[in-house]
Amino acid sequence: MRLGDEPTLRRLQHSVGGVPDNLWPRLKNLPTGQAIVSAQGIEPAMLVNLEPGRCRLRMVD
Repeated sequence: MRLGDEPTLRRLQHSVGGVPDNLWPRLKNLPTGQAIVSAQGIEPAMLVNLEPGRCRLRMVD
């Protein structure tokens, strides 16, 4: 997920642990299909490539 505004990035940096300092600047320019993953048991956080899903969302009444 790409984020670009500085206040949001600063809040994330203070609340999300395990992300190395060199990955934070990359968050602004992530291409579609890439994300930085940080979770319990994943230390340090890592940059991952995601493949789009094969399903389609349909509205049903």
